[in-house]
Amino acid sequence: MRQRWLWLIHGWKIKLLGLRNVTLDPMSNWQQKLGHSSHKSKLNINRIGVQQANFRKKKERVEVDLAAHIAKYDEDMCSLLNQTKKIENEKNLERDQLIELETHFLKIDTNHKFQSEEIAVLSTLQQRRFFAKGKLHGTITNIQRVARGEQARTFTQQLRNKKSKKGK
Repeated sequence: MRQRWLWLIHGWKIKLLGLRNVTLDPMSNWQQKLGHSSHKSKLNINRIGVQQANFRKKKERVEVDLAAHIAKYDEDMCSLLNQTKKIENEKNLERDQLIELETHFLKIDTNHKFQSEEIAVLSTLQQRRFFAKGKLHGTITNIQRVARGEQARTFTQQLRNKKSKKGK
């Protein structure tokens, strides 16, 4: 029944479309279509194969470029890491020098403090010495005055005694 139905549809197509050189066998028409479809599918398969090959080549190029970028990135990062380590070492060295200098200047500041205290003590002692010397000179002068006064009185007493002995 299906066969009969296909024959009727095929006949109507021929009449409506005015097709000539068409075989009345609907199976042969299907075979032509199938052949044409298989030819198209083979072309599509070939086209898809070429596209896939192009995609693979493009993927390989992209992977090579990516590997090159990764290698350059790694190289740059190693360089930056080395620079960072160098800067870190310099920072540590400078920190040690800073600590050493701070210690040195703290000692100098302490020495200046002690020195200024010593200068103040020496100044006070020098003032005391100056006043003591002044008192000592004053006292010595008084002693000398008393001693010379005593000598002068003794001398004058002796002179009076000599005059009085001569005059008697």
